Amino acid sequence: MIFELGEKLLANRDLNAAIVCYILSNSVSKVLDLWKKRSLHRMANLQPGQTRESVLVELFERLILFRNVLNGQ
Repeated sequence: MIFELGEKLLANRDLNAAIVCYILSNSVSKVLDLWKKRSLHRMANLQPGQTRESVLVELFERLILFRNVLNGQ
């Protein structure tokens, strides 16, 4: 049920809310795929003061925290 809500939110381009739904439904691969796509988009459209490396570091930090949370369950 939560996964389906995430699908609807994603279809409506509400990415943050969709990611929350996928996290709650333990859809790890979906969350990781969306974070990866978001990072690739951010690397292609860097904001002032942002570097490709800073975007990658943010992605790795996010993935490590997510992994630690999953391992703690």
